[in-house]
Amino acid sequence: MGAVREVELRRRRIAAVFERAQRVGGAGDPTEFQADYARYLCVLISGFVERALAEIILAYAQTKAAQPLRAYLEATLRRLANVDKERLLMLIGSLDARWREELELFVVDQRQAALNSVVGLRNDIAHGGGGSLSLGQVSKYWVSIQEIVDKVEELILTEPKMRRQ
Repeated sequence: MGAVREVELRRRRIAAVFERAQRVGGAGDPTEFQADYARYLCVLISGFVERALAEIILAYAQTKAAQPLRAYLEATLRRLANVDKERLLMLIGSLDARWREELELFVVDQRQAALNSVVGLRNDIAHGGGGSLSLGQVSKYWVSIQEIVDKVEELILTEPKMRRQ
């Protein structure tokens, strides 16, 4: 499936940046270099959420919606930004209320903190803030973000199992 392949490609690119950040050395303070990488990764991860959601939803629409609706979704999803928990729930809930309910129960505690923090930090960094962040912290966020994307993919792209009568 194309969307899943695209999400996986984006996931691998970010994993490669994490690997480079772990190996960073040089003339300066390695901790400062890793903090720079952490800020960069935060921006990448926030973009990953946006693009992954778009790819998953468009893959769903490919088989479920007529061309005019798919074109509308593509245009709308191109503008998707700042996906925190509330925006995620609104987006998924606009497709299916049951998906929203299930996702609302899943995106709690550290997953919610990761998603909201990544968006907040990305905006702070983009607008000239320091975005104080360690590589270890962004690594933890990355794990939670992947769990959220995987859950959305499971909800939207997995056919419901037939119920026994």
